[in-house]
Amino acid sequence: MKGLYIHIPFCVSKCFYCDFNSYAGKLYLAEPYVGAVLKEAQRFSGCEINTVYIGGGTPTALPCPEITRLISGIKKIFKISADAEFTVEMNPGTADGDYLKALKALGVNRISMGAQSFDDTLLKKIGRIHRSDDIFTAVRLCKEAGFENYSLDLMFSLPGQTLAVWADTIKKAVSLKPSHISAYGLKIEPGTPFYERGVKPLPDSLDREMYHLATDFFKSHGLNQYEISNFAILGKESRHNLKYWHCEEYIGLGAGAHGFISDNGKKIRYSNIKAVESYINKIGETGNAVSEKNILTENDIKTEKIIMGLRLTEGVPQELIPEEKAAFYIKNGFMKKNLNRVSFTEKGFDVSNTILSDLI
Repeated sequence: MKGLYIHIPFCVSKCFYCDFNSYAGKLYLAEPYVGAVLKEAQRFSGCEINTVYIGGGTPTALPCPEITRLISGIKKIFKISADAEFTVEMNPGTADGDYLKALKALGVNRISMGAQSFDDTLLKKIGRIHRSDDIFTAVRLCKEAGFENYSLDLMFSLPGQTLAVWADTIKKAVSLKPSHISAYGLKIEPGTPFYERGVKPLPDSLDREMYHLATDFFKSHGLNQYEISNFAILGKESRHNLKYWHCEEYIGLGAGAHGFISDNGKKIRYSNIKAVESYINKIGETGNAVSEKNILTENDIKTEKIIMGLRLTEGVPQELIPEEKAAFYIKNGFMKKNLNRVSFTEKGFDVSNTILSDLI
């Protein structure tokens, strides 16, 4: 079965580090946008789906009637399995008890919450609309609405962040007993306010110290690392994101969304028009807003399997890695072998980009 990703490009405000396809001040387009997504979905009518992920942007910035219309609509268009993982991203600053109860009633069974930090000074510095207390409130509201499966996104290497502040964040995050945590190091991307302001990343040594502090702390509290930046209690790994890392098929709907599908025996990656107005207009005209489509060669597929698969702690089948290179990296402690699979060690994760460049 395929996965389904739906992109919601609306935000209350744009965070200073964000290079995702999202826009503040355009919620007046919510109604036509949802209509366009549902029309685009008709291209894939009847497809069997076992993971749904509504991301953004801030999906919970959508008015409740619109997200209700969206979810109700896709449930009619697709064949969504009874045991599907159904995730909606949420900013703690938009948490609302009635809204969460409505999501639960619609079949959503997982919330992914962009907490980022529990330090109010840092949250303000990176442009978040919420504060630390809002995270605790949001988790309480999730539980009251019946959500047992919720994830927290955290960020480290933030400007001005110290090891002690990061330690406090991961401690508070774990105290909320999430089933899943994602921990990402800040990257200064071109086009973001941070990039324009000349914000510099923290030293690599401190970045790595923060990363290892988190991996050790999460493991000691039952959140096992299954991907370079992701940790979960057993059985609560993100099934949807695993589709990406396993190079499985998924449909992408919405402005700027990406998809990976088979068509007439060919593997195709595609992406949609990014601009919200252009996306709505194009769907209205043709029902299709694909702006780029790439047909993958066998070598492309192999390369993707290496790049994506080595993000996972389970690694990749040994035959994907040239024997002499695998032997070299295993000998020098960057990789390890388990049965017929090769994976990065902790040391290897720290320099994974360099090794991947060598492998491909």
